[in-house]
Amino acid sequence: MEFLTSVPIIHGLTPSLLSFVFVALVVTVASASSPPPPAQLAGEDCTGEIVRFSACLPYVSSYPNNISSSASSACCHSFSSAFGSGDGVCFCYLLRQPLVLGFPVNVTRILSLTSVCSPPYASSLTNSSLASVCNASPALPPLHSVTTGPAFTNPNTSHGKFEFASV
Repeated sequence: MEFLTSVPIIHGLTPSLLSFVFVALVVTVASASSPPPPAQLAGEDCTGEIVRFSACLPYVSSYPNNISSSASSACCHSFSSAFGSGDGVCFCYLLRQPLVLGFPVNVTRILSLTSVCSPPYASSLTNSSLASVCNASPALPPLHSVTTGPAFTNPNTSHGKFEFASV
């Protein structure tokens, strides 16, 4: 720590500001040194679906960000639209990597959207659930601008398979 206090430009910065500067520097260096991603066909990138899923965050976020006890109609519309367009598999990122958004999500609530979002929104989900879609999809479309780690394995389920639990 003596080194940090002896550098004039860093001296006097609060720890949180110093952390911000460090993260900004790492992101800048990482983005400058990585090659551009290969061109993707429309619908092959999950970034847009994850962004549209933001309507569900008040319901699916873990404490203390869970500010709603029910899914909104905008959430249900976003959720079922993704399945209607074939992009529902993108939500598997939220199950396999619950911290992919930078804060924890409630996996049980995400899985419950299949039943919570009752028709007309969930009509495209009648024969499948998010858990079954994720279990059948070992590889996911790319998620640009997010560094992904190893796939999440839920220790409470057998072999990393997701099981629906009632909320």
